[in-house]
Amino acid sequence: MRNTEIVGKTAADFIDFLVKETGIKTENIHFLGHSLGAHVAGNAGSSMTSGRLGRITGLDPALPGFHLLTSDKTRLDSTDAFFVDVIHSCGGVLGFLQPLGSADFYPNAGTAVQPGCCCIPEVIEACSHGRAYVYFTESISSKTGFMARKCNTWDQFMNDNCSHSDTALMGEHVDKAAAGTYFLRTRSESPYVYQEEIISNTI
Repeated sequence: MRNTEIVGKTAADFIDFLVKETGIKTENIHFLGHSLGAHVAGNAGSSMTSGRLGRITGLDPALPGFHLLTSDKTRLDSTDAFFVDVIHSCGGVLGFLQPLGSADFYPNAGTAVQPGCCCIPEVIEACSHGRAYVYFTESISSKTGFMARKCNTWDQFMNDNCSHSDTALMGEHVDKAAAGTYFLRTRSESPYVYQEEIISNTI
C-alpha cells in the first residue's frame, strides 16, 4: 500500500522523461491500473511535472488500508487526470465502494459477488475484484458496449427510477463528458454485456 506512492512517483518521472525526450503530449496518455495499480496511476498523475494526464482508468481501486491510512493525495481521485473513470466490482471488500473519479461505474451494484463469481472462484481467485479488468477488456472490442445509466443508488436503478437519466458506455469508449455515478447489469459469463430480452416482436 505504501509503495503505491513510490511506484507512482517513479512512473511520473518516467512519463516526464518521455515528454522531454519524445515530445509526447501528456493529454494523450491513458494510464490504467487495477487494484493497487489504480492508486499507482493516481499518484503518477498527481506527481507529474510536465503536464496533466489525459485519462486514468481505475479498475476496482484497492480498499484495504487506503480508507483508513491515506488521504486524497496518496490514493486515486478525480483531480489526478483530466478525466478519471472508475469501475467498481468488489466495493466495500477489496475495492472502494465510494466514488473516486469523474465518472464511477457500478456493474451489478459494484459489489461482491459479481455474477458468475460464486463460491470457490470468489474465495481462491478474488473473482469479483478481477471482474473490473475483465469488463474493461471486453469493452475495447464489444460491438454493443456496456451501457450504464446515471443513478444515485443500485436500488433506484433496479426499480427503474432512473430510466430517463443520462447513459454512458462503461470502459474504453466512455464519453469523457460523463460525470457522476452510473449503474448497469452484466451477464455471468463472456460476453458479459447484458442485453434486455425481447419479449414481444410486435410493431
